[in-house]
Amino acid sequence: MYYRVTNLTAKNPSLKVLLSIESFSANLFPSVAADANKRKNFVTSSKEFIETYNFHGLDIDWEKPTANDSDNFVALLRELRTEFDQASPKWLLSAAVYPNPDAGYNVPEITKYLDMFNIMTYNYFGPWSPYTGQNAPLFESSIDSNFERTNLNVAASIKNWINAGATQHKMNAGLAFYGRAFTLANAEIHGLHANITGPGTTATPTYRQICSSYNEWTRVWDQEQKNPYKYLGDQWVGYDDEMSITEKVKYA
Repeated sequence: MYYRVTNLTAKNPSLKVLLSIESFSANLFPSVAADANKRKNFVTSSKEFIETYNFHGLDIDWEKPTANDSDNFVALLRELRTEFDQASPKWLLSAAVYPNPDAGYNVPEITKYLDMFNIMTYNYFGPWSPYTGQNAPLFESSIDSNFERTNLNVAASIKNWINAGATQHKMNAGLAFYGRAFTLANAEIHGLHANITGPGTTATPTYRQICSSYNEWTRVWDQEQKNPYKYLGDQWVGYDDEMSITEKVKYA
């Protein structure tokens, strides 16, 4: 299976394929990063896997380090970087990071070792929110609270990472091919920040589902946030489409 992906470089020699290791469900990274022997084993096994399957590097998807993990995260990245620099050409090292930096990220340190920050610029609003909102708005809305304006949109996240010490040219903004849906408290009130009773009937529809099954819904383009949303009856979904993704690419 891995060769099917890495062999694509035969068609496109400039293509770079990284192996991504995720620990959201099992959350194994804290124990590995905290132990010098486990870190060494992790680095060694990562190297062997990359060499065996012809990857060009590794992506660490640790969701997410806490303040207690911060130094250990730096140590893990530093040791991976030391080993990866021995390859010829050097292997790439990236990390998937949360939309806004906090105490779990020692940004000036991790930026020394990473080639790329893959910022998860989505999940700004969802079932945990008090009202409707975009999954991944590019910009703030004029009706946003101060916290929302400075934290819950792509542009704000990028700014926050730069201000924390991340190197700008190393940052990638993530794109979401799914939406976040809500059930409206009042079907007649269906704009942004409309009251809700909970998640939508389909809480997290894929973009494919939205394209194929939501054609009868009313589509609204939010000019401020550069994102669309749709509603039908008491159902509401915020999502990305070709227009909003184009706006994000232009911004980047």
